[in-house]
Amino acid sequence: MLPTDFVIVGAGLAGISLGVRLSEDPRITVTVLEAGGASFHDVNIDTPAFFLNNLGNTTKDWSFLSTSQSNLGGRSISLPRGKSIGGSSLINFMEAIRAPSKEYDAFESLGSNGWTWDNLLPFFKKAETLIYEEEQAEEDDMKFTPEFQGTMGPVERTIPRFLDVVAMPFLKTSQLVLGIKANTDPSYYEPHMSRPNLNVITGAQATKIVTSRKDSDVIASGVQYMKNGQVKTINATREVILSAGSYQSPQLLELSGIGDPAVLENFGIPVVVDLPGVGNNLRGYITQTLEHVSASYTAKLIPGLDAWENMSDPIFAQKQEEIYKETGGGMLSGIASSAFAFLTFKDFDTDGIIASLVQKAPGLDSKTHLLQKGWVNDTNVPFLELSGFDRFLPGATGVPEPQTNYASASIILLHPFSRGSVHLNSSNPLVQPNIDINLLDSEIDMNIIVKGYKLIRRIFQTAPLKDIINGEVSPGADVQSDEDLAAYARKTAGVTFHPIATSSMLPREDGGVVDANFKVYGTENLRVVDASIIPISISAHLQATIYAIAEKAACAIQKEINE
Repeated sequence: MLPTDFVIVGAGLAGISLGVRLSEDPRITVTVLEAGGASFHDVNIDTPAFFLNNLGNTTKDWSFLSTSQSNLGGRSISLPRGKSIGGSSLINFMEAIRAPSKEYDAFESLGSNGWTWDNLLPFFKKAETLIYEEEQAEEDDMKFTPEFQGTMGPVERTIPRFLDVVAMPFLKTSQLVLGIKANTDPSYYEPHMSRPNLNVITGAQATKIVTSRKDSDVIASGVQYMKNGQVKTINATREVILSAGSYQSPQLLELSGIGDPAVLENFGIPVVVDLPGVGNNLRGYITQTLEHVSASYTAKLIPGLDAWENMSDPIFAQKQEEIYKETGGGMLSGIASSAFAFLTFKDFDTDGIIASLVQKAPGLDSKTHLLQKGWVNDTNVPFLELSGFDRFLPGATGVPEPQTNYASASIILLHPFSRGSVHLNSSNPLVQPNIDINLLDSEIDMNIIVKGYKLIRRIFQTAPLKDIINGEVSPGADVQSDEDLAAYARKTAGVTFHPIATSSMLPREDGGVVDANFKVYGTENLRVVDASIIPISISAHLQATIYAIAEKAACAIQKEINE
């Protein structure tokens, strides 16, 4: 195969966006390797309400599993990751949320110059076009500040076209109870897929980065990959860029001899770059997998409401399909949740007990832990996300009753103190990595989840939401004490599919894997551009941030090309 200037591993949100931007320069050739296929114009992807239909579908989802979790009774946790052009945008819940500015500013305070909210805002805007009808925004009490919104980007962002029967009662009740205010895919690639200098090879799973040594640095000269059972190699004349995601980017680094020597030696892999931060905890410095912790609550709705379970009625479902085809609205245009409450520590820890526990807890002396400890007293940094929606949550105990509608809520810990890791499970690149998310290892995390359950109960038991509720399903009336709620969380808790920090952008001495320009330490032309570089958890669903990261990377690389 002819060489190419840039080889990008992974055609997910970051990889395909970066490939499209780099190929805007006709002098540059870009090849993107994607292990999955192409899933354009698939009804289960294009229809927002079908967001659960793609989970577990092996043509679209890698369907990773965590290791057995000691704090969850030995359960392994499902860890979906997108497997096709567009990556996890194929299986996500279509919730584009940015974190508060202070959390992005933390990237720079941790050692990466040029990574602040002000620096990232132009790239958030470059990726998107905000589209909405003013009448609908006014009706839903939504306000937008134009200086923060994109108007020319490839990703169209809008307000929900459909609000389920739970959304507004949930928001209004949350305001009463908590005293708070409401607040990739074909869009990048498809219009440009015919560019002669942009080549996407599907069904191509990267197995190793080909490297050589130049003085003290390592040169990435290409990528080995497997397609149709054959091992092939593509050469890169400029750079190799990993955009394989938070589980597979560190796996590919380790397969290529870049990582902790102790890990590599276990699998007989020669050390190319001694970089212990890859997927690892290092002397209290954090280069690890972080995940938002998720717990669930479910209740029955009163009869007579038009809610999701009515879709089991063929006549009702057909009517909704017609509405969606004709107007783009109706129930099938609804996303997982349109109602969110983001709570700072003081919003839920009103007596200060958990905050005191944080300050006294041993072992929280890494730079990222210290930042989190400071955020406990910050009224601009959310720690807990509550969201409400109308359907039986699959994570709930029990099974849904026929001809019954349900309301559910997610309780999401946004800044967990627990830390996990990702490492090789085998020298065979086709074997999934060993993913230990180490969920609820911290007593602090469990205390916050228990507090979240209590808040959700208060919300569901307060009007106006109470007026449409017909009894709690899970955790259930017999689960009341803190100990019982904690035990229930261990049986049912999971994650929100937002893994980060396995190739952290930190100083090398702090366990970093990449520098502020995305380059892997010890290499001359190997970069990582995906969620794995995010060094600390952020209180946002990741899609918008990943687009901004890809745009920033494209800008940095284009600048180097033109210098």
